Amino acid sequence: MIRNRFSAVFPDALQPTSLRTLVDQVFVLAGPISFLLAGLYINRKIGIRFPALWLIIPVFLAAVMASTRYIEAEKPVVRLWQLVGSLSAVYALLHYPLLPLQSDDNATVALYWLVLFVWLASLAAGVLCFKIPSLSVLPPSFLLWSKSVAGTITGLPQTAYIDVAPLPEVSICIAIGLLINQIHSHPRNDADNLLRSEFAKLLCLFAISIHLANYFWSFYMKATLDGPPWAWLWENSPAYIFLVALDNGHILFSAYQHVVAFTFTIIDQLHLISNFGILFAQAAAITAFFLTKRAFVILLLLFDAMHLSIILIVGANFWPWIMLNVIITYVVVGRDFQQAVVAHAADKRFHACAMHFVLRLLATGFILIAPRFVNVTFLGWYDTGANNKLFFEAVDESDGRHYVPTNYFTFYSYSLAHMDYGSPEPATAFATLSPNGGAWEYKYFKAGRTCDVNALRGPDAGWPYRDELSVFVRNYHRLALKIYSTLGVFPYNVYPHHFHVPGILTEDFDRLNKRRIVAYIYRRESVCLTFNSGQLKREVKDVAEYRIDVGERHNDK
Repeated sequence: MIRNRFSAVFPDALQPTSLRTLVDQVFVLAGPISFLLAGLYINRKIGIRFPALWLIIPVFLAAVMASTRYIEAEKPVVRLWQLVGSLSAVYALLHYPLLPLQSDDNATVALYWLVLFVWLASLAAGVLCFKIPSLSVLPPSFLLWSKSVAGTITGLPQTAYIDVAPLPEVSICIAIGLLINQIHSHPRNDADNLLRSEFAKLLCLFAISIHLANYFWSFYMKATLDGPPWAWLWENSPAYIFLVALDNGHILFSAYQHVVAFTFTIIDQLHLISNFGILFAQAAAITAFFLTKRAFVILLLLFDAMHLSIILIVGANFWPWIMLNVIITYVVVGRDFQQAVVAHAADKRFHACAMHFVLRLLATGFILIAPRFVNVTFLGWYDTGANNKLFFEAVDESDGRHYVPTNYFTFYSYSLAHMDYGSPEPATAFATLSPNGGAWEYKYFKAGRTCDVNALRGPDAGWPYRDELSVFVRNYHRLALKIYSTLGVFPYNVYPHHFHVPGILTEDFDRLNKRRIVAYIYRRESVCLTFNSGQLKREVKDVAEYRIDVGERHNDK
C-alpha cells in the first residue's frame, strides 16, 4: 500500500534509471561547483594580498562575457546581477571619491585619475548593464576597490567596508559562476543543456546565500560572545546603544525629549523580546531555502525591519543592505525565478523534486562555509553604555570652536563616523568599541553598566594612525579651500551621512567661513551614560585632545 501511494506521487521514483540519473547529475555538478569555490577563494585571497590589482578580476570577467547569450534558466541570476550593478552605481554616484593627494608625484596623480575614470565607467556600467549584463560586475567592484586604493592616494587607509561588502561578493560570485557555466556546459546535447540549467539555478541560490550568510554568522557571533551561555540574549539591552547614539548626536528625533524618553523605555523593557526576535530571524537565514516563497519574503522583510530600527535607534544608515533585500525579494517573486526554480520544485516527479532538494541543500551548505570563500560580516557585541565619543572641532582665528560633521570629509566620512582611526591618549580611553560603545568581552560589558573606570580600561594599544590622520586633515583642508575658491562653495552637505547628524549640531560649522580655520581638534570624551528623569545623563571620566594645525606655516605635507 505504501509503495502504491509513493508511486502515485512520484511515478518514476522506483525506476532505477531515475535514481541513477539523479546521482549522475549531482556528480556532474560537483565539477562546476568546485570551480566556483576555487574561483571565489582565489578572488578573496587576491583581494586581501593585492587589493590594488584586484580590479583586474572584475574587468576581465566583464570583458570576456560581454557577448554572452544566456539561457532561460539563467535569467533570474542575471536579473539579480543587473539590479545589484545598478544599485551599486547609484551608491557610487552619491559617494563620489573626493580624495586629497598625499603627494604630487606622477604615480599618485595617475592612480587618482584612474580612480576617477573607473568611477565614471562604473556609473555608465550601472545603466548599460541592462543591455550588456556583464557590465553589472563593475559598479560593485568599484565600491570595494576604490576604498582599498584610497589609502595609497591619501596616506590614510579606508577602514570601513561594511556598507558595501555584500554587493561585490554577490556580483563576483555570479560573474564567476556564469563564466564557468559558459565554459563547462557547451550546448552539444541535452545532457549539457540540463547541466547548465541546473547549475544556473544553483548559482542564483548561491548568490542569495552570500547575503544570507551575513545574517546567519551575525547570529553565531551573538550566540558565542564571551561570557555565560546566551548572555547576549538574556542580559544585553539595546537601550544602551541608543544612549550612545544619542550622546554621539545620531538620533533623528533627539530634539523631542518625550519621544526620546518613550523610545528608551520601550527598548529597555522589551529588550528580551527584541533580542529573541533578532536571533530568531538571523538564525532562520540558514533555513531560507526550505521555506515557502511567502515565508522567505517575510524573512527578508524582517531583515529590512531590523535595519530600519537600526536607523531609528542608532542613526546608522544601511540602505544598501535594505535595497539588496528588496532586490532579492523582487527576483524571488519574479516570473523568471518562478519558472526556472519554483516550477521545478513543484514538479511531482521524483527526479525533479529530489534535484531541487539537492540544490537547496547545497546552497544552505554554502552559508555554513561562506566565510572561507567570501567576506562575511560578523555583527555581534554587548552594549555597555560606556562611550568613547570621538569627533572633530574646527578652531577659528579667535579660538572659537565649531563641531565638524563627519560628511565634511566626504569619501572618508564613513570611516571617520565609525571612529576607526584611534584615540588621543589611548591609555586612558575605555576599551569599548567606537562609535557604539560596544564590547566583545563580558567583563567590559559589566564594567560599563556600573561605570567601573579601572575595569573599563584595557591595554594601551597605541595610536597607529595619528600621523596619517594629521597629514590627511591638513591636505583635505587645503583641498576644501581650493574647491571653495574655485566654485565659491564647498558643497559637502550634499554628501550623505552614514550616521545621521541633526542640523542643529552642524549649522554653526555650516556658516563658518572655512578660510578662518587655523586648526582642527580631534577630541575624545570617555563617558558613562544613563537615563534618568527622561534625560540622558553623561558622566565624563576622561577627556583627551589632539590639535592639528592647518595655518600657512603648517601647509607642509
